[in-house]
Amino acid sequence: MTISAAAGGFLRGFLWEILKKKEDKRMRLLIAAGSGVLLVLGLGSALMTGEGMTPTAAGAAGGALLGIFLLAVDFVLSKKILPGGEKRKLPQLLIVMIVSGLAVTTVNTVILRETICTAWKTLPFIVVWLPRAAEELLGNIVLTCFAAVLLPLSGKFVKNG
Repeated sequence: MTISAAAGGFLRGFLWEILKKKEDKRMRLLIAAGSGVLLVLGLGSALMTGEGMTPTAAGAAGGALLGIFLLAVDFVLSKKILPGGEKRKLPQLLIVMIVSGLAVTTVNTVILRETICTAWKTLPFIVVWLPRAAEELLGNIVLTCFAAVLLPLSGKFVKNG
């Protein structure tokens, strides 16, 4: 578990170094496209199977709605409330936080399922992983909002340090 957490921190830093210089519009389009795909998969799965909204379909649709919500928050923050959004890099932060967080959660779920919580072996992986992934998504959205506000301040301290 410690190694996966350390790897997640490394992944977060590595992704940030790659994405921090990327154009905000491109990152917003990536989030919008990912949200659109998740929404189509979630709703399509619910309609095609005839079973209604399964946990997997609900998770995909919920993830899509969260992505759309975050794009709206990004728009309001960068255009209306907190000018200087180009310094905050909210879309890039969101992608970095969610990808690294979900990677760590997935690895930890496998470790827990195979070693500690043997009762989880009787359940399908997605049933065990989905609530953990949902919690990770929500937590990282909150962390992203805090990081987006604090990121421009960190540059002031480093330059003046």
